[in-house]
Order: sequence, then structure tokens, then C-alpha cells
Amino acid sequence: MPQPVHTTFGALSDVDFVAHATAMINNSRTAAKKREAIAYLQSVCSTDKNSIETERKVINTKRLGQKKRQDKIASMLAELEFDFQQTPELFTAQSVISDADMITALTENSKTIFVGGKQFSGAVIISGSNVTLDGEGSGSAKAESLSNTAVFAGDLILSGDKITVRNIDFTSSTNAAVRVSGASNVTLENCRFAPGTNLTDTKWFYGAGLQTGDLTIKNCFVQNFDSWMLMDASTTSAAATVRLDQVRIKNNFFKNNAGSIAIRGPESDPNKSVIVTGNRFETTTFHQYFWDFLEVSGGVKKVRIEKNVCIGAVGTHTAAGKKGGFQIWSKSDRPWTLYFKDNSGQNLKVFLKIAHNAGFYSPNTFDDENHRIEFDGTLTDVAFAFSPVYKKADGTTLSENKWQEGDYVPENVATYPSVPNTINTTGYPVVSPS
Repeated sequence: MPQPVHTTFGALSDVDFVAHATAMINNSRTAAKKREAIAYLQSVCSTDKNSIETERKVINTKRLGQKKRQDKIASMLAELEFDFQQTPELFTAQSVISDADMITALTENSKTIFVGGKQFSGAVIISGSNVTLDGEGSGSAKAESLSNTAVFAGDLILSGDKITVRNIDFTSSTNAAVRVSGASNVTLENCRFAPGTNLTDTKWFYGAGLQTGDLTIKNCFVQNFDSWMLMDASTTSAAATVRLDQVRIKNNFFKNNAGSIAIRGPESDPNKSVIVTGNRFETTTFHQYFWDFLEVSGGVKKVRIEKNVCIGAVGTHTAAGKKGGFQIWSKSDRPWTLYFKDNSGQNLKVFLKIAHNAGFYSPNTFDDENHRIEFDGTLTDVAFAFSPVYKKADGTTLSENKWQEGDYVPENVATYPSVPNTINTTGYPVVSPS
């Protein structure tokens, strides 16, 4: 095979260069031609060496210039001779921001408000954009060591763009702890959320009004909410009308909540991706209308569920019903994928569910990079690791048996004639189509 003529080897990997050089020598059948091949290789390498040397000199000149500028700044700083005795406030604890100043700052754009050590009662309303509210704290939600010095009694209400709330303990004053009203690009990080006393039907995250953008919830501790809805990212528990870009739920602890989390996307314009990793979902009591710890549904392009733990109420695996871990499905004709790995479950009826009825679409199982369903975590007292069916097409399935019997008839059955393949080396039970 003829070899390309290179004027530089800079773009070749080591493996590619060795292959090229070897081929040049092997293609030469006489000593003279082999010497010419060696001369070619040597000539190009010499040219590359000269180019590298020129680049090195340019970089060294830039480094020298940078050092001179840095030295000048250092000398100017020393000449100022700051007298820190004149700034005693630098060495004493500063006053916590007042309620009035904090409330005003939350309405303004491009603000970072530090509220470490602050105690506050009342609704926290963030209407400004590019706002960060930071209570300063540390610790791990899953280890239950999360410790924040800012303690707020009241709801969190969000309506701006690019809002970050971190390191604050919130105790809600109504039955909807976090409410979104026209906000987009929201981040909640290192926060603790609990309902106030004497409240019923308490929801944690009521996301109706979340606009297109990203939603990130990281290292938060969410405890003791008793509604059937723990969280709905962008709706009132209805069909989604706004598309979200990146939804990330990472390293949180959802403890002793009775309800479910739902992340819904529009069928006509699916959510870009939903990534749920490293979370712990654990409860001793389910609401009677609880369905799964987390649902991703409607329309979505990519779902990634990894390294999560789901622990339900004892005896769920033998009780009548369908309470489970994760429910993932799409009614959009846009291709979608599910990467499911390293997840563990206990006390559940069905750990993973994917609907494949009329109106639903099978995931793109040909996408080897983004699609994988593997049951390599530990499942204890789980009746079924996986169900690819949701009731029979003739409508005869009882409600309590949905996800335990049904037909595989997705809209794209011609493309995906069989249920998605799973890696299940432990042999956990799975539901088979009727």
C-alpha cells in the first residue's frame, strides 16, 4: 500500500509513526531505496525539531515577560506598606447581613450574598438573575454530616435566572417548600430541607414554572415530606410544556419521604439529559399513591442512572402493588437512551420499569456508548429487577399488577422487535411480556 508523504510528523501518534516508518522501510526492496527512506524520515524529523525549538523560544520569551510584570506588581504592592493595624475589622467577626439588606439583594442582578450564621424567618424570594445565596457550611448529605450555620424558617421561592442556593437549612412554612415561578438554571447545593410542624401534604420541590435551562441538585438532605409528590421538576404532575437542558441530581439523601420524584419532558421537544448519580433514597413509609422513587418520562434524549441506593418499606416485595425504584419511559419519537448501572435496591416490587405500550417508544438499544442496562448492584427483597411491560393491550390487567404483566408493543417495535437486553449475571427475576 502506498504511504502518504508527510512534511511533518507532529500530527501522528507514536503508534501511527512507527507504522508509517516500518512501512517505508518494508516497501523499499533495495539497500539504496532503504537509505532514501531513512533519509526522508530523518529530514522530516529534523524539520519538526527546528519548529519545536522555535516554539520553545517564543514560549520562553513570553514567560520572561510575564515574570517581569509579576515582579513589578509585587514591588508596587510592597511599596504601599499596608498598615493592618488600621483595619481592625479585618480581624474580627463581621456583622451578619440584615434581613432588609438580604431581601433587597435577592431582587438585584449579579449578586453573591453570604449569610453564614444567619437566622431568618420568612419566605426567601429570589427574583434577581445571576444570584448566589451562600450560608457557608460543610459535610456530606449521605453521611448525614451536612452542617450549615445559616438556618431559615420559611419557603424558598425562585423566579430569576441562574440562581444558586447553597449551605442553608430550610424548614418550610407551607406545604410546598421550594416553589419555582418563572426561574431557569437553578442550582441547590449542600442544603437541608424539612417541612415545618403541623403541616400536611408537604411537598419539597414544586417546580411548575421552571423555564428552559439546567437544574442541578447536589449534596442536599431532604427529609420527612409526606405528600405523594416529593418533587416535580417542571410541572404540576402533568404533561411537560417546557424543555430542560441538563438535569443533574447527585449525591443527595432523600430520607423518610413518602412521595415520588418526577422529571418530565415535552414529547415534541424532549429534555436533553437527566443524570441521577450517587443518591440515597430511603423510607420506612410510602404514601398510598407513591409509585417509584424517581420517574423520568414524557420526552427525554439521554438518561443516566448510576450508583444509587433505593430502600423502601419492609415487605413491599410481597405486598400487592407496584411500588418500585426507577420508572423511565418516553412518548416522543425522538431516539433516547438509558444507561443504568451500579444501582442497588431493597424492599421493592419492581426496581426498574420501562413502558413499551402503544404510544411509548423503546430506547435506542443500538447506541452502545450511551445505552446499557446492567443489574450489577445488590438487590434484596426485590420481586423483579426489571419490567419492560406496562399492562396488557386488551385492558384486562388489574391496576396492582401493572408492571408485572403486559404486552411489548412499542410504537417502534419494527425497529426494536425485542425487549431491551439486560446484563443480569446474578439472575435476578425479570418480568417477561405476555
